[in-house]
Amino acid sequence: MKRVIVFLFSILFLTACGGANSELDQKLETLNKELLEGHDVVMPKSMKLPKVKASILELIKDLPEEDERLAKGRSIAFELTKANDDMYNWMDNYANARLKTEDPNSQLELYERLKEEIASIGDHTNEAMQKAEQFISENEAAE
Repeated sequence: MKRVIVFLFSILFLTACGGANSELDQKLETLNKELLEGHDVVMPKSMKLPKVKASILELIKDLPEEDERLAKGRSIAFELTKANDDMYNWMDNYANARLKTEDPNSQLELYERLKEEIASIGDHTNEAMQKAEQFISENEAAE
């Protein structure tokens, strides 16, 4: 009888632990889907950044140092580079979170941080792209 009770408690304990892991696994799966969605929104924009940056640099290449458009163009080019670099760093961090994190609780924390980061990167990318497009339209007309 004692063995039966120990066996039942063992099953009850394993089931309770399994349920917790199952809930954690569901959270991880949901967050992973959200991270991939965030990536899929930002990445196409990020892929355009180098070309837009090249357009800006082409527009400002012959401007004299005292021309304020030169400083503004350089500043925007820097923002485009930073947005692009941030996206690629985020992708590296995401890959590391998926592949190198053995503890599910640590992975959950990383995923939550990565979710905040991809939202911020998306905002920064949109802002940099908007500034760049405005700069290009204003300065193509000036040429």
